[in-house]
Amino acid sequence: MESRRGDPDFSIIDVRTPQEFEVGHIAGAVNIDIYSAGFENEIRRLGKNKIYAIYCRTGSRSRAAAEFMTAIGFPDVFDLSGGTIAWAGNSLPLLK
Repeated sequence: MESRRGDPDFSIIDVRTPQEFEVGHIAGAVNIDIYSAGFENEIRRLGKNKIYAIYCRTGSRSRAAAEFMTAIGFPDVFDLSGGTIAWAGNSLPLLK
């Protein structure tokens, strides 16, 4: 995926817990915990005209979140396969 930093039509969503997010996250990511009671409402409030990259630790939660978003009409949702484990494994930085 090419860099979209600063692009107002592109968002990165980290669906891990806030505690996991604090340990290390991708620059520019917004934390929306898939396990929180308000997850579905927070996702429904997002603009459907954006491109979304979704990630978690290994890819299971992000896959579920991406499938949910696609099911409710988000046309451009991408699951970052392998999550932060793959990200860090490729020597890409995680912010704390």
